[in-house]
Amino acid sequence: MSPDVSNPAYRAVTYKDVYKEYKEQVEALIDSGVDLILFETTFDTLNVKAGLEAAETALKEKGKDLPIMLSLTLSALGGRTLSGQTLGAFLASVQHINLVSIGLNCSFGAADMKPYLAELAKHAPYFISAYPNAGLPNSFGTYDETPEKMAVHVKPFIEEGLVNILGGCCGTTPAHIAQYPALVKGAKPHVPAPEPDCLWLSGLELLEVKKENNFINIGERCNVAGSRKFLRLIKEGNYEEALTIARKQVEDGAQVIEINMDDGMLDAVKEMTTFLNLVASEPDIARVPVMIDSSKWEVIEEGLMCVQGKSIVNSISLKEGEEVFLADEMNYADANEDCSIIYGERTVEDGDGFYYELLKIGKDGTREPVLTKEDQAGSYYLDPDTGSLYTFVYGKEGRNSLYYSSEG
Repeated sequence: MSPDVSNPAYRAVTYKDVYKEYKEQVEALIDSGVDLILFETTFDTLNVKAGLEAAETALKEKGKDLPIMLSLTLSALGGRTLSGQTLGAFLASVQHINLVSIGLNCSFGAADMKPYLAELAKHAPYFISAYPNAGLPNSFGTYDETPEKMAVHVKPFIEEGLVNILGGCCGTTPAHIAQYPALVKGAKPHVPAPEPDCLWLSGLELLEVKKENNFINIGERCNVAGSRKFLRLIKEGNYEEALTIARKQVEDGAQVIEINMDDGMLDAVKEMTTFLNLVASEPDIARVPVMIDSSKWEVIEEGLMCVQGKSIVNSISLKEGEEVFLADEMNYADANEDCSIIYGERTVEDGDGFYYELLKIGKDGTREPVLTKEDQAGSYYLDPDTGSLYTFVYGKEGRNSLYYSSEG
């Protein structure tokens, strides 16, 4: 978020700054012999995404396999983080990380925490942690809830099978924690929810991409290649009016907003980051996921470092040839995680139409068809390596398409 109210696109620190600082801290913790890594009191999803990436990178570089725990805090009884996300949107945003647990801490006391804890327990495919405050602070900033009273509020967490890990945050003392052993004696721990059976995307809110949704409406007017008006506004630096285009699309029912800044007369990286930072300051736009559309890797990467939600990446280009594309893709995969590469290969058929074959390219160069022309339109393929969901659509007269949603 911008600390300058007159310039909402400004950032005092960047994703890369936060990543660097987190990585240094995680490396020190690993060298000190910690048993697990805990990110707690998380209130800004983009910041913690940088931290989680830093943790995974540090662990990989040091050859360690430590559990990662994540605990967030809610800004108010509305059930959102300080950066505006719902719990569902937050879960989608960190879905690509191998977490052992997720939970809530701080915010408020155990009595007010329970409904949000129940929501997490219902949807999160992880163990659940909870360490509430000892009630709410009084006018002097201290906490009055006694160990016995707090135990009464925590007891339903255990009886309803909502938690696996318990603790205490602000205002709690060893006497508060000492109440827990008696509460958990003989209790059944929480069983993590199953993995989602559909694609999760998110802005400030969760978007579930299910077959029964039929089509997902993607607003494409924030595209300099497809809208002369939008291109003109971006060239003029008239971002305020450009944002009205995005806002109007969401108001008209767009479930995803596509943004493309690829134009020879524009600095695409600068314009993409500027516009995405501005979108983040507009909750009525930012509530939907973003589709980052570019044929340039640096634009895609910089764009992803501006969005707290889980996005779609679109228009990865083969213009420079398959070898260059696969080399770039493999470099990106190596920099992030071990994964296979999936892309669509267009094949001409009978001279009057064409179809796409969806191929899985292994790191050894092997090519494995996963969806071909024989598959029915609307078929789905879930990549086990990345969790990405692909659907193949067959048609003629240039209307064929390969739609995929990648990890954001």
